[in-house]
Amino acid sequence: MITAIIVEDEAHSRKTLSNFLTKYCKQVRLLHNAINVADAVQSIAEHKPELVFMDIDLPDGTGFEVLDQIPKPWPRIIFVTAYNQYAVKAFQISAIDYLLKPVDPDLLIKAVEKASDSEDALDQQTKKVEAFVENRKTGRLSKMALPTQHGVQLVRIDGKLYVLKQMEITPGYT
Repeated sequence: MITAIIVEDEAHSRKTLSNFLTKYCKQVRLLHNAINVADAVQSIAEHKPELVFMDIDLPDGTGFEVLDQIPKPWPRIIFVTAYNQYAVKAFQISAIDYLLKPVDPDLLIKAVEKASDSEDALDQQTKKVEAFVENRKTGRLSKMALPTQHGVQLVRIDGKLYVLKQMEITPGYT
């Protein structure tokens, strides 16, 4: 179950989106509806949703201003708007999807599936890194399979290992 908030100032658009989610996206549980920037910021802080369906044009600002006012990591964002000119900016901030009004139920279903897939992929990656760190700490890991141009090569792990060029893993790393 993915918890979600709708940020939409137009009552009919909010109701349509809510009805579509109830009918077609049973894995989404709506927590709240927000109608402006201030309400959205407060609602996200209070409810901590995993997913936000965000309109761009709000009475007191924009959906982007909502994101400027909430701490990272942000919830996953699906923009739902009548304006196509903000799509590039939306994807630059790693939005899951960008749906134009009137919302097509098939596109909404696909967007929610992408949000679900990104959650599963993140959970799996986190579990893999945690298992790797735990195995490394306990000394059960002495070799690692690494892909190369010629297939897979087993590499002995001695001392420090750099993962993704960002995380240094050493015995006893926590």
